Amino acid sequence: MGEGAYSAGMLEPTLKRRWEAPVELMDISIAKSEARAYGLVRSDCSTNALDHLLKLQVTWLREPFYLSEKRNVLSSVGFGVEARMGSDLLGSTSYDTTCYSTVGPTCEVAFSKGSILTSFGVTFEPENNTFWENSPCSYGMVVESSWYNFSEEDRRGYEVLSNKYSRGVPVVLDFAFRDGSCPYADGSVRPGYRCVNGNSSCVNATSAEGYFCKCWEHYDGNPYIPNGCQDINECELREQNTDLRDLYPCDGICKNRLGGYDCRCKPGMKGDAIKGTCTEKFPLAAKVVV
Repeated sequence: MGEGAYSAGMLEPTLKRRWEAPVELMDISIAKSEARAYGLVRSDCSTNALDHLLKLQVTWLREPFYLSEKRNVLSSVGFGVEARMGSDLLGSTSYDTTCYSTVGPTCEVAFSKGSILTSFGVTFEPENNTFWENSPCSYGMVVESSWYNFSEEDRRGYEVLSNKYSRGVPVVLDFAFRDGSCPYADGSVRPGYRCVNGNSSCVNATSAEGYFCKCWEHYDGNPYIPNGCQDINECELREQNTDLRDLYPCDGICKNRLGGYDCRCKPGMKGDAIKGTCTEKFPLAAKVVV
């Protein structure tokens, strides 16, 4: 992270202070091969008609994490704001996405397809802010798509948006191991292969080179450790959580087994209990005769 400053007429801001801080994870999903972390809101605030104070951050990600190009956007808040995303705090970079809010107070831009970002930051094009007394700050952030909803109050006052999300905004990270691949056709693997659980499979990453591991269907857990993927009890899960009954349908008697579950019609019924087509074996007329 860093703080910089610039005045009217300067081509580039001057970085005044720089420090490091760890990235805080919000949550992680091994099944989806993704995580969410807090990313700070970057700001460009006018202290008077000429002078600005910048608060910037570059996030460096270690393998296997990288920025998800599909799940995030670059967003800017403020009139006439040009927010730029790259891999350094200041200056030009090899990868650059620009969000320029000219028509309204916000802008949102998706990232270029096929870019693998292991470091990213947001800077601002130096501009004079003629509305600095009422709206002293402009903001830029990399944020999860569709997460941020603009409010007019977000641009009124000094560092309002930064204080509103002082902990940060959600940023989605993908993860894949880029030092290897899934098993070759003959079943051999490269040294350091990480899918060590017998109830898991290897998946080639689609948004980056490399692979990740995933538990088989009807198993859950951690595929990166021995015995990490364990059989789930679908029958218990559907009883404990009614939202799962569509995922594990059973209109009859449910019985768990390794790698799945069985479902049969109740006594006196016939049909397919999973499809919900169980009917009585004997019609009403036969019952009357008996």
